[in-house]
Amino acid sequence: MDLYEEISLFDVSLLTNLQKVIKAEAGRIEQEKEIEIEIFNQSNCQCAGEAYEFSMDQRLKTEFQNDFVELGAELLIIGLYKQCELYFKVLVNEYHPTKSNTVKKVLRSLKDSLPHYDSINELRLINNCIKHAGVVSSSLANEYTTWNVDEPLGSLLPVYERLVTNVRRYVREHELYIKQYA
Repeated sequence: MDLYEEISLFDVSLLTNLQKVIKAEAGRIEQEKEIEIEIFNQSNCQCAGEAYEFSMDQRLKTEFQNDFVELGAELLIIGLYKQCELYFKVLVNEYHPTKSNTVKKVLRSLKDSLPHYDSINELRLINNCIKHAGVVSSSLANEYTTWNVDEPLGSLLPVYERLVTNVRRYVREHELYIKQYA
């Protein structure tokens, strides 16, 4: 086998950069809030109105920070799964251009017999939850016991970080499957 055949063209660098931006912005907002707290605590004029206004401002910034990270992580999950689907479609069309659409669909479909299937399947189910309900579906909870039906998806950034490496490994295995299909 040629060295270049060992290398997958599946690239998550855009998603990696987005992940860094999400973390950096969340960190920047946190630092800004800490500085504002320190300044407020050192100020001499802390009447009830100012304290209330400061408290509300801090609450709004925290909500924005949380929403930003939540939405960013959802975009990472959706982006990773979409990228997988498109990559499989391109590979199937490249390696099997004359096959029927039915065969192409089978080749693109996830294979539970391949290593790291659980990671891409969990990614798929989370992706569906984000797109359709915004909460944990019974499908996700039934397959993965760490999830509870109808609960909020919560912080998906650690979930993305947990899944991305094994999803990439699955993609490589699926890529080999597509290439070797006769």
